[in-house]
Amino acid sequence: ANRVTKEEADNLYTELYVCLGVRIMLITNLWTKVGLVNSTMGSIHDIAWDTRKDPIASLLSVIIVKFDEYKGLDFLGYKLGIVLVFLVIRSFEYKGSTCSRI
Repeated sequence: ANRVTKEEADNLYTELYVCLGVRIMLITNLWTKVGLVNSTMGSIHDIAWDTRKDPIASLLSVIIVKFDEYKGLDFLGYKLGIVLVFLVIRSFEYKGSTCSRI
């Protein structure tokens, strides 16, 4: 799956660079009841790794995002529309085989 281009992988990149404050857009209906729908915009508030892993050598565990249109409950006392977004494995078909990317 690493050698497949993003176009062949349904626009799933092999790498994604993130930083605090960057604007992001949902590309799926994550939680429609509270306004987290396809094309909702937000900003990365924080990034977290598993405490037992080296953040340089491992994948992140969760991205903490402030979504502009979030209408759900507050998270841990934050009153900013904060939502935890965990890694998701997506599958795609390539030359008759099912492949996946995180």
